[in-house]
Amino acid sequence: GEGIALLFQGWASAAQGLKQETRSQLEKAAEVLREIQSSEAAGEADNDLGFHCLRWGELAEGAARLQRARETYRQCGYIFGEAVALTNLARAHELLGQPEEGLRFALDARDAFDRTVVASPAERWALENKRGMALWTASIAALELGQVDQAFGAASQAEAILRSLSPVDRNAASRAKNM
Repeated sequence: GEGIALLFQGWASAAQGLKQETRSQLEKAAEVLREIQSSEAAGEADNDLGFHCLRWGELAEGAARLQRARETYRQCGYIFGEAVALTNLARAHELLGQPEEGLRFALDARDAFDRTVVASPAERWALENKRGMALWTASIAALELGQVDQAFGAASQAEAILRSLSPVDRNAASRAKNM
């Protein structure tokens, strides 16, 4: 329906670097999707808008959108979405100069990814890729806090996960995402 169309339009606008159009379309998508009670998709719109706000330097707005996405995902029980939002929240708090919060969110993301169940190799690849990114984010936050051992441990885990990902599975993940 309209909400999904707006979500896709927001993605297309973001790919073209159209900030105002991206913001408008993703905000409207989240609103419409909440009205029709499509929680996972509403969370996706908020998560995407939050991510773009971080890219645009709108850190507080980005963190607020990402928190809303996290809460939406949690309420509907979409653990993978919540973990992605937590990873993005971790980065937002690092950028806001709050590495303690960044580390907490990154470790929460790792734990949520650990609870995520997937069925296919493509989903497994996407999950492991995101888990690796959450651990990498945790390593950066821990380093900013002077927790060198924890930073090294998280970075080592992230590297091992990301190196283990097969290009064949990555290609399957790309095909599955485009279906």
